[in-house]
Amino acid sequence: THSRSSGTFSNGPSGRPCIYIPRSFVTPVMKEYFESDEWKTAIQGDLLLYKAAQASLDRTIAALGEEKFRHNLEALRRGLKLAESHCKGRVRTLCSDGGEAIPFHNNTCYVWGEACDHECLGELNI
Repeated sequence: THSRSSGTFSNGPSGRPCIYIPRSFVTPVMKEYFESDEWKTAIQGDLLLYKAAQASLDRTIAALGEEKFRHNLEALRRGLKLAESHCKGRVRTLCSDGGEAIPFHNNTCYVWGEACDHECLGELNI
């Protein structure tokens, strides 16, 4: 369960009202800008960092071995599905589905909207 995902409500520090986090979208004007030279120039540093991280990840996978990496990735995905099904409906974040604030003593978060799923995840023996 994600406490601050698009299509949900969040409020950050206590005392703030819950606000809706809209789902991601790209308008035609945004799409045009993302294809422009201005945008491509603006994100050059980000792309360099992305490419360096991707190259490092590729080297790590090669060092581990493709088969071992795929096996571990599948284990991670199975664990995530197990956690999602185990915690579904049990995590109480800072805001209800309708946007009402949930008092801190009634939610399952450590602080703000962080680690709201820690109680049910702690029950899993993976």
